[in-house]
Amino acid sequence: MKKNKIKNYFKIALIFLRWLKNEIGIINKIKLFYGFLADYKNYKKLNKNKSFSLLPEQLKPCLLDKTTETPLDYIYFYQNTWCAKKIFNNKPEHHYDIGSQAEMVGIISQFTPTTMVDIRPINELPRRKRTG
Repeated sequence: MKKNKIKNYFKIALIFLRWLKNEIGIINKIKLFYGFLADYKNYKKLNKNKSFSLLPEQLKPCLLDKTTETPLDYIYFYQNTWCAKKIFNNKPEHHYDIGSQAEMVGIISQFTPTTMVDIRPINELPRRKRTG
């Protein structure tokens, strides 16, 4: 039992070390990670569902996402909703999407078989700076 606990702490430490690569200072990183661990510990106390477990190796802390507001790009928001409505109304057998945002293509693909075509590689967005 104690061996598993040590193994879990080691996995969490590895997640933290991978995360150290981004652009904010080491002190802030430690504070944010400590807050994440406190939230995780509180969550573990709440989780009584035996068919659902959150293992340490499944964690991907997005510590800079704990913000007071949700960013929105109005142009893409309206463009994506307009496009999705057209696709849903026309009910194509298959949708070939050229150059849309990956998030929108992901949502559409849940309702219509979709092939995404784009010359740009899919890349994870850089992390937002933490506010507050």
